[in-house]
Amino acid sequence: MSEKDILSGHQSLCDKRQKRIVSKEKRSSHTAVNKNGQLVRQYLIDGDVIKDKHVIKCDYLVLNDEKKAAYFIELKGSKVVHAIEQIEETAKRLRPCLPGYQFYYRIVISGSCTHNVNRAEYLSWKNKYRSIQGNPVAYLARVRYTEKI
Repeated sequence: MSEKDILSGHQSLCDKRQKRIVSKEKRSSHTAVNKNGQLVRQYLIDGDVIKDKHVIKCDYLVLNDEKKAAYFIELKGSKVVHAIEQIEETAKRLRPCLPGYQFYYRIVISGSCTHNVNRAEYLSWKNKYRSIQGNPVAYLARVRYTEKI
């Protein structure tokens, strides 16, 4: 299967117009609120879309197809810099099958991360993407994060 159609062979984990899409792993969760009932999809990337254990990848992808917004989600213990690598590798790999989509990156951690958040790699990554129309492109949350998509 080519990179261009990697998602086409996989079933979305949510209904087409689902109002709340929850991505969860252990103690961390990301909730996407689809208030207007737009067309959405959710994929488990790690272990379903990309099964190869030797490939770096994030946990989930949530798509709002009407807004052309792609949310790459990594649910992590505390290794923020590794989470950044996982998200960026997945985004690079899936970019060909998401033409015209704006990419958003979300890291939700369950452990302590104070020293990781202040590391130059994280600050550089966060500043690299900034925000689009007031919505942060790269965002780090602790334990749970809920946002409108």
